[in-house]
Amino acid sequence: MKLVITPAESGRLDAAAAERIDTLMERAGHGVHLAAVRMGAGYGRSVVVLAGPGNNGGDGYVAARHLARRGVSVRVCALGDPRPGTAAARARRAAESAGVAVQPLSPSPEPADLVIDALFGVGFHGALPAEVLPWLKGDVPRKAIKYLSLAGDQALGAYANRAAVRSFSQALELDLKLRGPL
Repeated sequence: MKLVITPAESGRLDAAAAERIDTLMERAGHGVHLAAVRMGAGYGRSVVVLAGPGNNGGDGYVAARHLARRGVSVRVCALGDPRPGTAAARARRAAESAGVAVQPLSPSPEPADLVIDALFGVGFHGALPAEVLPWLKGDVPRKAIKYLSLAGDQALGAYANRAAVRSFSQALELDLKLRGPL
C-alpha cells in the first residue's frame, strides 16, 4: 500500500486550510455518508460507526447523523469522548440530537450491514486499544459484510506504518483516501 500523504503532510494541510475544522469535518462526514449509501446503507439497514475521540471520530459522528436522517439504524461505538469544546465534541452532540445512539466501544463486535471505521487518523501513535482488536480481526458477526474506512489518508490511517494491519485494510470493500497535493 502506497501512502497518499504522510502524517506530517496531513497535519500541515489541516493547519493551512482556509475553512474551519467544523466545515472540513462536515464535508468529510457527508462524503462518508454518501459512500455508505453507495454501499447499500439505506432505510432499514444497520450501520455501526466505530468512533475515536479525535477528528476522525468527529467525521464518523457527522456521517452517522446524515445516515440517521435517511432512516438508517445507526449507532456509534465510541472509544472515549472527544475533548470538550472541540469540533469532534460538537459533532457528537449534533449526532445525539439527531437521535443517533452512542455507546462505549465494546470488544464484542456487533452485527451490522456496514461497519464504518472512524477510530484514528494518521496522528495515532502507541499501541492499539484491546477493545479495537476484535473489530480489526474481522470478528464481526456475519451480518457485517462490508467495511468502510474513513481514516482519511489511507485505510486505517492510524496504522499507516503497521504492516500487521495492512492485510485487513486490503479486505475493505471501499477505502476513502485524501488526494495529495496536485
